[in-house]
Amino acid sequence: MEHVKAKVENGQIIAVSLLTAICLLGDSMLYLILPIYYKELGFTLFEVGLLLSINRLVRIPLGLFVGGIYRKIKIKTGLWIALFLGGFTTIGYGWAEGLIPWLTLRVLWGCSWTLLRIGGLIIVTCDSAEEKHGEGMGLYNGLYRLGSLVGILAGAVLVVSIGFQYTCYLLGGLVFFFIPWMKWIHSPQVDEEGGNNEEKFLENIRGEWLLLLTGFIISFHIQGVLNWTIGYLLTHKYTDIGMVSFGGFFLHSTILAGVLSGVRWMWEPFLALYVGRFSDHRGRKPFLLWGISLFAVAFALFSMTFSFIIWLMLCLFLLILATVLTTISDSMMADRAKRTSVNRLSTLYTSVVDIGAAFGPLWASYVLGQFKWGEWILFDGGAVILLLLACMWKTRG
Repeated sequence: MEHVKAKVENGQIIAVSLLTAICLLGDSMLYLILPIYYKELGFTLFEVGLLLSINRLVRIPLGLFVGGIYRKIKIKTGLWIALFLGGFTTIGYGWAEGLIPWLTLRVLWGCSWTLLRIGGLIIVTCDSAEEKHGEGMGLYNGLYRLGSLVGILAGAVLVVSIGFQYTCYLLGGLVFFFIPWMKWIHSPQVDEEGGNNEEKFLENIRGEWLLLLTGFIISFHIQGVLNWTIGYLLTHKYTDIGMVSFGGFFLHSTILAGVLSGVRWMWEPFLALYVGRFSDHRGRKPFLLWGISLFAVAFALFSMTFSFIIWLMLCLFLLILATVLTTISDSMMADRAKRTSVNRLSTLYTSVVDIGAAFGPLWASYVLGQFKWGEWILFDGGAVILLLLACMWKTRG
């Protein structure tokens, strides 16, 4: 009986994960293509940072709004809206010209992602047992990030092969093929402990400031800065007329940047599930402390000029740690949400994470474009902040 129940719970999590994955195709492709082809598309480097951030900036107020909406409508209704918005915006990138139309599409994508993310977190938190939050969150994060993998890798190959416009049409059209599988998603029964009592929720949430700060800092440096700068550093430090020399072979820098940006999502379905499951039994704090500390050291070294092989190994190490930190942070949120309010804490946590992810690319594009020592400020300064965060968790006890 327990085995059957687990299969039902995992079926829900798998379905919402794959929906999120297919909607992510176009967005993930942009994080690779725009920093490389921004001139061809008619943008400045700062405008690229704005386009890659605006969808996250609008998610900040939208998160609170969607959290309230999900208390009035079914989760599945919101996911239907997200599916159509995801497909429309990806196709729209192919025909849009100029900053204003692009900003409009990115804002609409921000709406789609907010509905997907908050709905997904609520489903995972409600449909996984409290002692298996890490496993459920690892399964969810691992599977939905397959969309990032396919979006980045397919985007890199397709843009070089058939051009940017037709790549957008193809990836956007794929979203609508998920419609028949929506029948597998059902709205969960949200069990709130104190969630309907405003005073009790505010009293509980005051003790979660460090968790919210952690979500912000991790998303700022991983989803924001790291994801944005992989392609930038590769093309500025290790390319020769658009090609990278690797073991006597030459590879197009766009394709290699896609491989590096997407390789994390290759191991994410396995590593995230293992990390989440292991932390269910051994505790999350040791993983978090070691993960933040190691990430800080590697992050400080990332912008330095090494041989390409050493830089590549350092990049892969950072991406492995990114999987660990994201899984642990999300699992800690799920633990606490069951004791406060699933809907409200999921919404607040998502909004804080979105703030970090939104300002990461803006900060990176500004610092790298305006300051001679921009790389030192961006990476070494970030490492100091991460180490301070680890110290806060250490002293908290």
